[in-house]
Amino acid sequence: MPVLTAVIHKEDNTFVAEYHEVGTASQGKTN
Repeated sequence: MPVLTAVIHKEDNTFVAEYHEVGTASQGKTN
């Protein structure tokens, strides 16, 4: 199973996770 590294940063009330190994980004809101 491959190991992926996420770079997580906050934009306003949203956290963004970027996975550079696979070229994917994910985001989720906070309250």
